[in-house]
Amino acid sequence: MDQLLTDPTVGKFLSALDRDFRSASWASDEAADLALFAVLVVQKRAVEVCTQLWHERLPNHYFAAMQALRRRLSTLERPLRQVCPDDSCMETMNCNTLALLLAPDCLFAASDSKRARLHERVIDAVVQLEVLNEGDCLKLTLRELDPQGPGPEDVHTGVASGRSTSR
Repeated sequence: MDQLLTDPTVGKFLSALDRDFRSASWASDEAADLALFAVLVVQKRAVEVCTQLWHERLPNHYFAAMQALRRRLSTLERPLRQVCPDDSCMETMNCNTLALLLAPDCLFAASDSKRARLHERVIDAVVQLEVLNEGDCLKLTLRELDPQGPGPEDVHTGVASGRSTSR
């Protein structure tokens, strides 16, 4: 890293980034991250969190969205540790419908093989997201659909952090 910081071409840029990072200027604001997610849902673009490489490009926003989904999908009967997009069901995802993997424990099973294998307790889920405007808050609602076909199974709600704006 020190070699890059002293490099005549990129050193000054990396030094600025390093200084900002060390001063916590890169810290995530969960309320703003959730407000962005709520705006995407309002515009019927929630699927972009799963299909547009957010985990690489906007990791703080991605993590906040996945944590919000995990909190809403987790119940006393089904506590969840992780939620992530199910990339084997990309054709299922569109607008505000997301295919997810729900993990009560680890997402992947321990294995000596070179190929990753999902843990046996991982659950497939398909959810439909909607945002209701309730005064000065956006309320994120989530309806869990049957992954095998149409029809709602359950409804989970929560208030998205952030103010709504109406014009």
